[in-house]
Amino acid sequence: MADHKEFDVENLGEELIERVQPAKEFVEKNSRMLIYILGGVVALVAAYFGYRYYINGKNNEAKNEIFKLQLMFEKDSFNIVLNGRTEMGGLTAIKSASEIIDEFSGTKQASLARYYAGVASLKTGKFDEAIDYLKKFDGDDDIIGAEALGMIGDAYSEKGPESYNDAVKYYEKAAAHHSNGFTTPMYLMKAGVVYETLKEYKKAANCYEIIKKDYPKANDARDIDKYIARAKALSGEEK
Repeated sequence: MADHKEFDVENLGEELIERVQPAKEFVEKNSRMLIYILGGVVALVAAYFGYRYYINGKNNEAKNEIFKLQLMFEKDSFNIVLNGRTEMGGLTAIKSASEIIDEFSGTKQASLARYYAGVASLKTGKFDEAIDYLKKFDGDDDIIGAEALGMIGDAYSEKGPESYNDAVKYYEKAAAHHSNGFTTPMYLMKAGVVYETLKEYKKAANCYEIIKKDYPKANDARDIDKYIARAKALSGEEK
């Protein structure tokens, strides 16, 4: 049977003192440094919880402001979305999308304000502003994310022939963003039409054929054979 070291009860106190003594000496020699370290940790913890409290307060305020802006957006009051409304005649003051973006930077509400501002700018003919807002929009929703990309394509299309290449690029990005029977065929169709305008008929036909093959029940697939036939005829291919 293996030997066991006897437990020396009489000398237990002396052994503990010997083991604790180095730690005691270290604390005595470095007390000031340890106080600074402890103070730093306390300050970091306080700063963290203070920041969380601040952010929660900002989020609640942002939610209230974005709700008012959303109501105007749904009413197609795009001028108010872009410029806000001061309190007058009993009407509630509403911050503009740009004010929400600036005041609540980093929140989801600020990102949503970019989307509203982008759409409002597009609808009011401010195409460069629309492109800028929508490119900075960070949408985590598959459909809205695709629509934002597609509207960038719309804005480039509205700018004229010199921007058609950019338009078709964003239409294809929108179509590929999230495969579904609504946005994908819609933006493939738009890409195809722009390709035809650019006289890139084979690329146009390819867009239309994807709609026919993968999304035959989509609204954009109703007359798709006509689009395919036209694109192929213009490209010199057989029908």
